[in-house]
Amino acid sequence: MVGMSAIILDGQLKSALAALRSLGRAGISASVGAERETGMALHSRYTNARFTYASPYTDQEGFIQDVKNEAVRLGGKPVVYAFSDATYLLLYLHRSFLCKYMTLVFPDEKSVEIAFDKAATYSLAKVSGIPTISTYIPETQEEIVRLSETLMYPAVIKTRRSVTWKDEVGIFGSASFVQNKNELQEKFFELKERLGEAPLVQDLLRGEEYGVEMLAKEGIVYARVTHHRIRSLSPTGGASVLKETLRDGDLKSTLEAYAEKLVTRLSWDGPIMVEFKVDSDTREPKLMEINGRFWGSLPLSVIAGVDVPYLYYLQVTENN
Repeated sequence: MVGMSAIILDGQLKSALAALRSLGRAGISASVGAERETGMALHSRYTNARFTYASPYTDQEGFIQDVKNEAVRLGGKPVVYAFSDATYLLLYLHRSFLCKYMTLVFPDEKSVEIAFDKAATYSLAKVSGIPTISTYIPETQEEIVRLSETLMYPAVIKTRRSVTWKDEVGIFGSASFVQNKNELQEKFFELKERLGEAPLVQDLLRGEEYGVEMLAKEGIVYARVTHHRIRSLSPTGGASVLKETLRDGDLKSTLEAYAEKLVTRLSWDGPIMVEFKVDSDTREPKLMEINGRFWGSLPLSVIAGVDVPYLYYLQVTENN
């Protein structure tokens, strides 16, 4: 085995398994964690150790303590990989405590807030000259009633974040279609009550989805893969079931230029994916969201020849 060891979180996800295989082929020892012993990556031949941790959604303190204990057991400040918003954000929030026991890389606080808050992401895109889907941010009953009278339906309503903690319990974010003003108002108030913050409302944009997957250091991209999403598990987004890398051309160049502009503005450190939808009528790409962590289609990046997990390991350990 070479260098520092690694801790792979979210062992139930295929992205975690892809990272484990990448590190294993490079001879890097890895301990894999998940909420349940059935997590697929825990049973890979590349797993050197395994552990379970408390749910980051219901027991934040327990989760942090479990990850810290595994880092202490391994010794040598292992490099930690996170593949979900819940695990990434909790590591980030407790970084001052955890950095004594493990090796972590994060952008600054403002950049993380922008990347994980869709409203802030769209604001940054607008001032950066990057087209976005028409988005509305109503806060009050009067504002949502007025908006509901003017929207074209169906429309989209979505949470500002992929995971929100309320009363110390994590709640998954969601997006859904609404067919009329009554449904919009009802869904708006239900989400605001459940999450403790108002959701976003968007015009429905029909088109195909694309993503630019990158590794960056201080806002400079040094590894990149651009993909086209062919099929999704749900029409509202979420996990994809079929993707392909995108051929060189004007569209690829435009997507990558937009994505790198955001990375530069954020002075981002680490993995990040920027997602776009290309309008089926105008063929104009418009920003959907930023995922400021390793992405679900990580296996595609590795198969395409960009070994993101190993490149990240090199980035994190080069000065340690």
